[in-house]
Amino acid sequence: MNTPRKTNENYSLEKNILFLVFIFLSGQINAQDSASEKKIIQLEKTVITATRTEKNILEVPIRTEVVTEEEIKKNRAKNLKEALEYIPGLFFTESHGKKGQVVSIQGFNSDRILVLVNGERQTTPTGSSIDLTQIKTTDIDRIEIVKGASSALYGSEAMGGVINVITKTPPQGTHLKLGTNVGSYLSASDSHPPDIFHLYEDFSINKNIWNLKVTSDFKNDKGFDFEPADVDTDGDKLETINISTKIGITPKASWDTSLALHYFLENKKRLYTGNVPGIGNIINQYLEDAERAKASWAYCYTFNNDSQFKSNMYYENFSDISIEDI
Repeated sequence: MNTPRKTNENYSLEKNILFLVFIFLSGQINAQDSASEKKIIQLEKTVITATRTEKNILEVPIRTEVVTEEEIKKNRAKNLKEALEYIPGLFFTESHGKKGQVVSIQGFNSDRILVLVNGERQTTPTGSSIDLTQIKTTDIDRIEIVKGASSALYGSEAMGGVINVITKTPPQGTHLKLGTNVGSYLSASDSHPPDIFHLYEDFSINKNIWNLKVTSDFKNDKGFDFEPADVDTDGDKLETINISTKIGITPKASWDTSLALHYFLENKKRLYTGNVPGIGNIINQYLEDAERAKASWAYCYTFNNDSQFKSNMYYENFSDISIEDI
């Protein structure tokens, strides 16, 4: 008689254990579901370009498109033009008298498209058209694109739209990232030294009260030539240097200030032949040198009602010289 009773007790104990295991697994699943819900909430994007104030992307009155850092990496974009190539409604053309690229949006030419970096206007070589290939993607966190008239907020330069490049905020702690890209225009089977060498560096320190960020980018591109037998070269020889330094101070939660320094240098070269009546074919050389040195200071104070006072000052020296030598 005792044996069946023990069997029942064991069976009852097994049921209790299974029941507890089921509750534990259910709790785990519910915890994972709630964690997923939290992640979904965190994925909501905050934009600033459409209203010049930070708002949820779903709440802005004007449609704003965002290109994230992940999308830039996925497309292996090296400059702003390459990062924007897949956005519908944006068209790229070679800038007049230059070898760079400018953008038009929904029928408005590049003179009516405003390009900003952290909300600051960029000096341009001609009119208000900026060469998008001169803005590198090494330090870009996201790109905000507002299509359509924004002249009420930004002036007549923004009648066609605004493109705002937002750079990265230094993460907590000390970080250093180094990277390089090497490539060739020839096939992998060809024995040929690299045509492209790209080196970049990203160093940052964030100590809550203060932060420092230094980024640099160097690229040497020998260009390419479809017909090596003739003098004409099809791709520009290119050399660029891009260095940025920014230090920020936040002594209190209500205000912060920052100082940024930026230097950019780009040299382009191309050979081509032209026919002159009475002389014949002659060799022409196209040269372009662009240099930018910029210093900027920013201050922001947040009041108790979340309204803000912002002040910006900056100095910039920019030159872009093109020469066609015969």
